[in-house]
Parts: sequence; C-alpha cells; structure tokens
Amino acid sequence: MLFHGRVICVPSANMRRLYLSIMAFFAGVSATAVVAADGIWTPAPMFAQVELACIRQYTCVVPLSVRFNSNQRVVSTPERTVYGICSAGDNVPLGSPKDACNVCLTNPPPDRCEWHIEKTNLLLR
Repeated sequence: MLFHGRVICVPSANMRRLYLSIMAFFAGVSATAVVAADGIWTPAPMFAQVELACIRQYTCVVPLSVRFNSNQRVVSTPERTVYGICSAGDNVPLGSPKDACNVCLTNPPPDRCEWHIEKTNLLLR
C-alpha cells in the first residue's frame, strides 16, 4: 500500500455552490436573491425649488424587461433624494418667468442602484 493515512475530501467551489443552493431551496429562499444586478438611476420629471437649490427624487429602475413567476417579485434599491442647483432661463416653458428655477441640475445618487428577484412567501388560499 502506497498511502498510510486519512483521506480528506475537500469540496470544490461548484459543489459548495450546489450545496448552498439546495439549502436555500429547502429554506424557502430564492437562489437568485443572492445575486444583485445593476440598475439605472432615473430622475423624476418633477422637482421642488428650495431657495437657489432644488430637490429631485431618483428611482432605481430595472434596465430591461424581466420575467418572473407569480411567487416572485423584483426588489430594488429604495428611492433617493438628491439636492441640485436651479438653472434659470434654460428651456423656459411658455408663460413661466425667465428668472424662475426651470431646470434642476443634479447628478445621480453616488450609491449603487441594484435589483434582484426575490421569492415571496404568499400562501395560496
């Protein structure tokens, strides 16, 4: 006999992922909920003026059409409020004053916009 000792079995990374997926399935957790994809920060068309500044809401939007089962839902990063600078005289709508806040210049929120599909635990009646 060439080997005298204990045999140690080290699972591969794929086997560990399979094991975790099976455990998540039996625990009622969607395996896709673990992986998040990037979304797109989309500004709301309306904004509020505060002195020379403005406030605008940004929503994290899924960048493509997503199909999922009736027992699943899309979960994304919550809306963020961003402060910006008012610009007067740009794209002035008819009938509005030229010295008003006509455009709210903002950047998207600095944090990451993410989404994933999550299994819902709705009981059918």
